[in-house]
Formats: sequence, structure tokens, C-alpha cells
Amino acid sequence: MEEDLLNLVEYPDLKVALILIPKRLKNYFWHALNKHTYFSEEELFYSQTESKEELSLFIDQRASKDFLHDEVNIIYNYRLIQIYEQNSGIENIGIAKKISSVFADNKISIIYINTFNNNFILIPESNYEQALKTLLKTNFIKN
Repeated sequence: MEEDLLNLVEYPDLKVALILIPKRLKNYFWHALNKHTYFSEEELFYSQTESKEELSLFIDQRASKDFLHDEVNIIYNYRLIQIYEQNSGIENIGIAKKISSVFADNKISIIYINTFNNNFILIPESNYEQALKTLLKTNFIKN
């Protein structure tokens, strides 16, 4: 049914960097983190996850210059797409499984970021076109 199909949003001009900051350097980047979290006048993609060892930051590549340091690993050139249903939040059941299965079956690596209302997929730029074609061939994406 049409209403069961997922919506796909592309961000054609956006490139995202993965920035891996050792936990002990978190305070060193306090200003940059706050600048992009709370005070950015641009609409930049930003997602942060913290573990015991590191701070993993996905951010618009244009902002990555604020995180240059010998001990920080920056991986460039991820592309971003968003997948969503008409329902929001907890009602979005099974999207990650559907999407992950499609990409795994086609040997395309992804990083999946899920918030309460948003499902983002980060894809290495070298696999981006193949990933889009693969998604559009499925029977659960609106064209």
C-alpha cells in the first residue's frame, strides 16, 4: 500500500565527516562543540555520540576544520540520506532492519543514525550512487 511506503530525502550538496575525538581531549574541543551545537548560524548536520573511549561526531564537512588535531581522526566524504514514514517516533518500527538488510544484501556499508523522529543513513561517497539505486529498486521506498 502507498501509505506503507517510506519517504526518502536526499541531501545532494551535503558531505559529512566522521570525527573521532579521544575522550581525554573533549575539553580541548569544548568551544568548537558548543559553537556547532548551540551557536551555529548555518544549518549544519550534526550528530554526536559519546562512549567511554571517544566522542564520535558526524558533522557537515565544512565545520571539520575546527577539529584538526594530531590525535583526532577525521574521515571525510560521507553522504547523507533520510528515510522516514508518515508516523513519527516510536511508531517507526522496523525501518532500520529493512534498510540494513537491503544494504547488507548488496554489500554496501552504512552508518545508521536514529533519533526519535529521524532516521539518517551515512554512506561513503564512493558507494552513494549504488546505494540510491539499490534503495529505489526496493518495494518500500516512494519514488
